[in-house]
Amino acid sequence: MKRWLQLIALLVAAAVMSPAFCQDAPSAPQQGVPAGQKLAPIVNFGFVGGMLVVPFKFHPSDHSLTGGGTAAGYVGWRSSWMGLTVTPIVSAGLSLSDARYGTGFSVASGLIGSVANSPIHFGLVAGTDWYAKSLQYPYDGKLWLAVEVGYNFSQ
Repeated sequence: MKRWLQLIALLVAAAVMSPAFCQDAPSAPQQGVPAGQKLAPIVNFGFVGGMLVVPFKFHPSDHSLTGGGTAAGYVGWRSSWMGLTVTPIVSAGLSLSDARYGTGFSVASGLIGSVANSPIHFGLVAGTDWYAKSLQYPYDGKLWLAVEVGYNFSQ
């Protein structure tokens, strides 16, 4: 029953944190562009949101790489200039570990980027997981780092 509740919570978070509320700033008309071809705006910005999934974490405390991961919603502020998009994000959600430790809570922040309006994005994320003290999770409250690679299905 506990796993079903976790799955439902993840699905609700995915539905609520849709990336559909991003906006583009108006840009000046672009001359010399063939009819029907559209160039990326020079400057655009706005709030974004989505799901952050981190399947592997690097722990600087003992230089180890662990599986399990974080599944969480994120919000951020997208800024683009000349085809380069940078988005600082904050995230909170479930941290999933192996069967010995079960489920915990994870908080993370990071920087996501993409080039030339590509639906593929990449970034760096840092966070911390908290589990019940009785579980004696070895990385409880300790920093982890992860590389983020994703695809924006809404483009």
